[in-house]
Amino acid sequence: MSIKKISIIFFSLIFIFSCLEIGIRFLEPANSHLLFRPNSTYEFKIDTVSFPGFSRSTSVKINKDGYRGELYNSKAKYHILAIGGSTTECFLLNEDKTWTKLLKEKISNNIEEEIWLGNLGKSGLNSQHHIEQLKVLEASFPKIDLVIFLMGINDMLRYLKYVPDFEKLSSSEVQNTMYTYHTNTANSTFPNNFKLVEILKNRNFFYFPQKTINMDIDGKKLNIARKKRFYSKNKIVKMPNIEKALDLYEENILEITNLCKQQGVELLLLTQPYLWKYEMPNKEEQLLWLGENKNIEKESTWYFHTSVLKKCMDRFNSRLKKVAEENSFTFFDLEPRIEKDTTNFYDGMHFNENGAKNVSEQLTMPIQSVLRK
Repeated sequence: MSIKKISIIFFSLIFIFSCLEIGIRFLEPANSHLLFRPNSTYEFKIDTVSFPGFSRSTSVKINKDGYRGELYNSKAKYHILAIGGSTTECFLLNEDKTWTKLLKEKISNNIEEEIWLGNLGKSGLNSQHHIEQLKVLEASFPKIDLVIFLMGINDMLRYLKYVPDFEKLSSSEVQNTMYTYHTNTANSTFPNNFKLVEILKNRNFFYFPQKTINMDIDGKKLNIARKKRFYSKNKIVKMPNIEKALDLYEENILEITNLCKQQGVELLLLTQPYLWKYEMPNKEEQLLWLGENKNIEKESTWYFHTSVLKKCMDRFNSRLKKVAEENSFTFFDLEPRIEKDTTNFYDGMHFNENGAKNVSEQLTMPIQSVLRK
């Protein structure tokens, strides 16, 4: 084959590749910070003994922009976002049973104007992640009137997990532990920075059909974790020094409120409800699985006693209230308003159907008050 023909083929391939790359970038949605894989459905068949307060089956749908709930509605009068970890995400609950969906319905019954309420909760996210979420908020949502923050519990659990060797997350760790997919040209390397290469490697989630994923349908994995904690003799009964974690949490709260102020967004800070008690009956204790420490003895897992978890969570909630009161931030003390029993929780902190319903009822009036300011 002549050099001329090779050159023609070479430049033709480059032209085709360039056209495809430009086309992909043009068609790709503006939101390139995805919490979950878009257009995915997660199916559960729930063991109601392992998960008290649940229906037998659950279907969780992720919209095309990679989060739970309705797509952004630009025509709505009020635009509200709920940001938090798994207690906001409510991953095991059907969409119509999440506290965010129920809350929107309750507010809509009392306010004539149309309301949009989005759910940006995801398991494991803490206040460092929420700062990052706010930084890209305007690119994803043109107008937001109010952001509700239910946070603190993952800040606490992560600190306890790694104390005494706790280190805050780096910027890259924040993004990599939060997003299923995100645009970060600073970390892109040739040829992975091409959208066409992402698709060929199945790393771009915008162009694949809906995927149904069956999850731990009978609760086996969760029950293994529960038994490991319940039968462990390695319980930590002395509360560690958590001032470093509290100071970082306060610093992050102030950064969050500052970002909201810069963007002209109202915010509502919530204290975190939980099930942990100083002394818990075995029936409730057997539902717990979180609260481990990885650093006390490397060869075995140690767990913080429920009394320690309660004391620590109370300190985090108290710090949030203190910061809110000192700086005149709007906050609502949700924690004491949700009863600590299995009518509301299926483990130490996650809401079941009734718990989510009670959260929505408690938040209706405070949020209506903020919207009517």
